[in-house]
Amino acid sequence: MTSSDSTEGTSAPKASTETPEPPPSAHDGLPWAVAVVIWRRAEVLMIRRAQHVPLPGYWTPVTGKVEPGESLETACIREVSEELGLEVAVVAPFFEGLTSNQKFRLVYHEADLVGGVLTPAPLEVEEAHWLQPEDALRLSPMLETTRAILKTHFDTRLSRT
Repeated sequence: MTSSDSTEGTSAPKASTETPEPPPSAHDGLPWAVAVVIWRRAEVLMIRRAQHVPLPGYWTPVTGKVEPGESLETACIREVSEELGLEVAVVAPFFEGLTSNQKFRLVYHEADLVGGVLTPAPLEVEEAHWLQPEDALRLSPMLETTRAILKTHFDTRLSRT
């Protein structure tokens, strides 16, 4: 199931991708959701959300709710498989905040493509494209908070290579 993809606020990334204990903050009591920024060499995968999910038509990374008892890493892997038919290796979380509707604690993760055939689930994903980071940032419509989070991540990743 897909959740809203944008975040407000920040906190330090978690050291582990296992579901962390909620920090003592305004986030307490909110369910977890994940956003997965998938890399294939120097390209990033962006999806346009289907008409039957929150923020229809918006460009985002893969997003979704964490199921009860599921780790953040497992949720990332499951959501990517369900929405796109791809297999990924989760690298690390890199941003945490609230979704735009403030109903979920959303943790962005970096992941590398491992395998599979890109097969968007039509009820979740209208279209999906591998793009250079600068092209991904030009997609519209995209929430400005999403664009800012992605730009920071892209700049950090590119500085490591």
